[in-house]
Amino acid sequence: MTSTDASFAAAVDVCEALLDARKFEEALRTANHIMSLSPERAQSYTLVTRALLGTGDFENACAAARQAVALEPQWPYAHRLLSRAIVESAARLKDGSCAQMSAQAIAPALEAVRLAPADFRNHLVAAEAFARAKHGKEADDAVKTAIPLAPRATAVWVTASLVAVNARNWEAAETAARRALAIEPSNAAAKNNLGAALNGRGRWDLAAVAFYQAAGIDPRSDIARSNVEAIGYRYMAAVLPFFLLPLLVVVPLFVAVRVSVSSWLVKKKPKRLGVVARQLGIRVATNGRHRRELERAAARALRSLESDQALETWSSLNQKWHRGHLGSPGFRWVAGTSAAALVFLIVVDAAGSLAGSWAALGAAILFVVAGLLMFQWQRTSTGHVRKMRA
Repeated sequence: MTSTDASFAAAVDVCEALLDARKFEEALRTANHIMSLSPERAQSYTLVTRALLGTGDFENACAAARQAVALEPQWPYAHRLLSRAIVESAARLKDGSCAQMSAQAIAPALEAVRLAPADFRNHLVAAEAFARAKHGKEADDAVKTAIPLAPRATAVWVTASLVAVNARNWEAAETAARRALAIEPSNAAAKNNLGAALNGRGRWDLAAVAFYQAAGIDPRSDIARSNVEAIGYRYMAAVLPFFLLPLLVVVPLFVAVRVSVSSWLVKKKPKRLGVVARQLGIRVATNGRHRRELERAAARALRSLESDQALETWSSLNQKWHRGHLGSPGFRWVAGTSAAALVFLIVVDAAGSLAGSWAALGAAILFVVAGLLMFQWQRTSTGHVRKMRA
């Protein structure tokens, strides 16, 4: 080994250590220095790409990854990193634009798979690219190809949970996330994606606990912290009907106001209410009963995951209704507000005629149906919750 090669290897080790420590600004300076010394090496550009991704400069990260591919087109890692850079860049966009840009990540991911089909990491990158581009079946196939290659790898099951969450298959997402946690209990991404699955099932209380624990594992990531706040907004939307009960005199107006304000709270997350939502989410997450319930659920899941047979048939495409929805806070709020609405309408119309009472009953039934539809929308809406990649 020449002195130049030795210096290059030493600088790469320093840069890798900085990247592992998430000191991206320092890593970027080191990577740029390495690139100036060895601009002909593809590895120089992969280091720059990783550092740029850490600093949030996605456009330049994609450019650096493309340069690495151009310098060494037969290197699977360069293609894999390019796909990841495109996906992370697309993740910051809105749904339609995100899917469109993520589709550009499929080609480099498939090239990485072609060059190294036995490397499970290439299949995981392909799965994430397909999932972000809303190609559910292809994403599912890629994950199921990776599982037998590395069934005990945490990254496999974290990616599986992400794919299942994107497919809105909450049971499959929960199974995959719990499998990842069984392998690595302190994995923040697995804990966060478990919260996303529980949130999709309507178990906002348990989801808040999972998000809060993920934030504790990785305090430097803002994803889990923002998800705790999102649970607070969701609870605010759930209690909203109690403040709108006087509008039940005109049921269509009540439904319209409830839907619009709830949507505004859950999706827009107004900053002026951020402190309240954050404190509400933390209060739900630190509730002792909620923590114990999540721990009991984790113990039951561990027993069911002792056999690999069920995991071999894992798929994000098998949708099932879970009876846990009926015990969720969202369902209880709907039932409670529906009962309150019924009582309110009967009392208001107590002095009226029999026809008026029937009209009140019909309005109450309309409210119950609207409430259940609202709960179903809130249960399946995950746009306000962010997932983590492996």
